[in-house]
Amino acid sequence: MAQRHSSPTLSKPMFSDQRFAAGHESSPKNDISCWVVERAVRSTVSATVSKGLIWVNSTDFNSSVRAVKVHEILLKEFGYTDSLILEESQKGKGVSISVCDRVATVKQMREDYAYAKKEERNVETTAKHQARAKDLLTILYGQ
Repeated sequence: MAQRHSSPTLSKPMFSDQRFAAGHESSPKNDISCWVVERAVRSTVSATVSKGLIWVNSTDFNSSVRAVKVHEILLKEFGYTDSLILEESQKGKGVSISVCDRVATVKQMREDYAYAKKEERNVETTAKHQARAKDLLTILYGQ
């Protein structure tokens, strides 16, 4: 009869060679000649909303074009003020652009952003949007 909760055991553990132990000087984990692998960053537009400020964030060129369109909707349709602040994105090689409003509540700003992000899909991407996104990326990252 088999024992309960038993698991098969190996007579010789895998990687029993001490060179493969993490921390050993010849461990592959410590080999600086290995390729550096960066995780792929998904192309997204997101927002950080705080009192009086909406940061529209992107991760790459395509999402920067979308962020420019969202930013434009927030300015034109909702009357937000361009805060004239541009920063590098926390993820990827995108941008963070912001709008501000002194009287809108955080809840209202989140709703406005959600609407603008949804509406952005219905706005045709123009050469102007692409040029603006390219300009913003060039300012932050160069050519």
